[in-house]
Amino acid sequence: MGKEVFEMLYGLMAHRIRRRDTIMRRAIPAKKRLMITLHWLATGMRFKDLADSWAIGKSTAQAYGYLIQQQQ
Repeated sequence: MGKEVFEMLYGLMAHRIRRRDTIMRRAIPAKKRLMITLHWLATGMRFKDLADSWAIGKSTAQAYGYLIQQQQ
């Protein structure tokens, strides 16, 4: 995927995937959330492997997959 297409998708989705920092944790930036989601959609990777490759928790990776499935 080219940079222009990624930026277009980000522009369309940013308001839906952006999260705020809390006292307990810093939110994963919206661009990174989109990159992780696109990686999962492109590869079909197991959530554990996806979490390891992006240095996020397995439950976070699973939550992204769940959100995508709910949008369909």
